[in-house]
Amino acid sequence: NYQFRISIDTGTGFQQIDSKSCMVVNTQPRYIYSGAWVCDSIAPGPAQWSQMAVNTRTNFEQGSKVSLLVEYKNIYVNHRHKVDIYYNGAYSWTWGNDQWLNVGQWGWGYSYVTPYITNCQAGEYEFRVFIDTGAGYYQMDSKTFTVTPSGPGYTYSGAWICDSATDGSAQWSKVPANVRTRFVQGGNICCLAVFNNVFVNHRIKVDIYKDGAYSWTWGNGSWNVVSGTWAYSNAIVMNQNVGAGQYEFRIFIDIGNGYQQVDSKNCSVDTSGPPYTYKGSWTCDSVADSTDSYSKVAVNAKTNFVAGQTMYCLSVFKNVYVNHRIKVDVYKDGFYSWTWGNGDWNVVSGTWAYSNAIVTNSQVSAGQYQFRIYIDTGSGYQQIDTKNIAVSSN
Repeated sequence: NYQFRISIDTGTGFQQIDSKSCMVVNTQPRYIYSGAWVCDSIAPGPAQWSQMAVNTRTNFEQGSKVSLLVEYKNIYVNHRHKVDIYYNGAYSWTWGNDQWLNVGQWGWGYSYVTPYITNCQAGEYEFRVFIDTGAGYYQMDSKTFTVTPSGPGYTYSGAWICDSATDGSAQWSKVPANVRTRFVQGGNICCLAVFNNVFVNHRIKVDIYKDGAYSWTWGNGSWNVVSGTWAYSNAIVMNQNVGAGQYEFRIFIDIGNGYQQVDSKNCSVDTSGPPYTYKGSWTCDSVADSTDSYSKVAVNAKTNFVAGQTMYCLSVFKNVYVNHRIKVDVYKDGFYSWTWGNGDWNVVSGTWAYSNAIVTNSQVSAGQYQFRIYIDTGSGYQQIDTKNIAVSSN
């Protein structure tokens, strides 16, 4: 602000006779907006405190990191920045904490805004750039870019037909319990499908077919909205109280371009009955390998032995398609003597052609012996046979 004071002197000293005031304003802008650039990353610029955009572009691949560089130069006013991010036309989030930047009496050569988005999903994005110098936020610019799908956006780990799905060692992971392809009428079938490293919105469905005809669909069509990356996305289909027949599970995923089939798993359900065939038990002098892989045969089967001999009891189960355990209780002269079998489970993957119990009784003494054969398929031991033996004295 300037003031002119006018005085005159006629011999008696200066006397002020008038005063005029005026103002000189700064015609330079309070800042210069240089522009905004969508890019891969931001690096130091050639001038002190400056920055520059690396590889400016408007098209990116799914999963990319996208940066925005906004530059103001010669800024002489306290200010604050924000950037509103929109995804597919809808507001998503805001970069900026509303903190004021105090530039001091000399101003700043540069002021930058450097927001970024990691692991971008496919779609259309917009950065809306604002500055506030004291009168409220004013939109300076808007920058848009497109993210296109790159690859499927997930890793398909596989699908399994099993009894159930249990928690895995990693968070959110699932693992199949007792993988197999044969079941018994009236039981339950579980189909577990696992997708890893999913970074796209998606939905999964499983179509179930019985005897070649469509039966029903697992999955309600709702979208899984993914923020960042999901380590696991699982489909756990339970088919309860199943009837006998042939079943097929067709697994699909939709990442925005319609359902795509990624796998198919088949299994069979037998009519009610044990999930194995009991071939028989024999007492004999020894046990030998058969021509069939894993099968055993009794050598010189008999029911009368002499004291001091070694006595064998062979029990054979065929086509076993469940986890199971076998035990044989041995009695002598009507009293319990000992048990063959340590209680460990035989874990069956698919179907076992044979499962054998081979009981050895060495240096037997004279008396009446009985072998009671049991099998447990999950509901407790069930006795399925008894063999009686006589051992005479020398």
